[in-house]
Amino acid sequence: MKRYIGFLCLLMVTTLGCWNYREVEELGIVSGVGIDKQENTSNYQLAIEIVNIKGGQDGQINHHPVITQGQSMFDSARNTILRTGQRAYWAHATAAVISEDLARDGILSVLDWVSRDAEVRSDIWLFVSSEKDAKSIFLTEPDLNDLVSFKLADMVSAHNSVPKFIPKELWKFKQELSAPGQSPTLPTIRIVENNGQKVPEIWGTAVFRKDKMVGWLDGLESFALSYALPKNAFGLIILPTTIEGKSGVVSYEVFGKTTMHSATFAGNRALMNVQVDLQVGIADLEGITPDYRETTILRMLEEDVSSFIKQEIRQVISRVQQEFKSDIFGFGGVIRQQLPHIWKDLESDWSEEFTKLDVRVAVNTTIRASGLLTAPIQMRD
Repeated sequence: MKRYIGFLCLLMVTTLGCWNYREVEELGIVSGVGIDKQENTSNYQLAIEIVNIKGGQDGQINHHPVITQGQSMFDSARNTILRTGQRAYWAHATAAVISEDLARDGILSVLDWVSRDAEVRSDIWLFVSSEKDAKSIFLTEPDLNDLVSFKLADMVSAHNSVPKFIPKELWKFKQELSAPGQSPTLPTIRIVENNGQKVPEIWGTAVFRKDKMVGWLDGLESFALSYALPKNAFGLIILPTTIEGKSGVVSYEVFGKTTMHSATFAGNRALMNVQVDLQVGIADLEGITPDYRETTILRMLEEDVSSFIKQEIRQVISRVQQEFKSDIFGFGGVIRQQLPHIWKDLESDWSEEFTKLDVRVAVNTTIRASGLLTAPIQMRD
């Protein structure tokens, strides 16, 4: 409920000045939208999550999805009047979920409308539904008295701690779409069960070539993608480990990560170097108690982390190169910036040249912390 109070305060400041006026009741405040194509037609179907505010001393709030159809995005949005008697007001929309079918057909028309409409903010979060449609995402119930759009925004705000998707705002997606040597991505949403309730979960990445989706990366592959990109990413790395004949599991918490891309030219071809530097701490030990104060053991653990991350990054790069032929890493942009004379020869057929690009990955890990313990807990024989 505190979230709604804040939402009300924002409306009071940015819309009508006083929320108990009649004008507020005549608006349907949109918090999010699911965008589908109707089966066997070219029409759009929107599932618009609307927050209704009833004026008065108590300021009552309720929310529900409104399903509308139309020949265009704008027609569908305006048709909310036929279902609710209210005009949809988009200035506070935080999430737009696009169906897989629409994403594979191309989302240029969707981008055109959301970019052209003066009310839709450029920082709205974009997603692709991995369910049969986008509407189903807004029919879930994440929490009592909570909005699906607000719940998605909460997940995005905490994504650095669990980097299994790459969040993307509208302006950033458009920037990637138009950038030479760069293909865009969007995070994907699925529906999972939690305590008997169906709730949305952001998990994975939709890979695009131009404005058309060409495939998926799951959450674990998206974790590797997060580490391959020069963006913030933290999270946990959990590895099976054998030390001095004993096997167990070590959990590492990443609290520092830098990734650098650099292009070189050798043997008449461009080479891409990906350098990842990690700072991690030992967060948990299961089944083993290695004395990580010893330099040899510490270096072994660091090498375990480096080898694992290197392998994961190389695998996701190889899959994207061979299966999707879409440069979601921005390697082409690096070559364009650092080797402009080489880029001139590659640019016209970059999708094909990207598949042949030699990418060399190096990972360096430093263990800098072990929680509140300076040594593992030892048990007497």
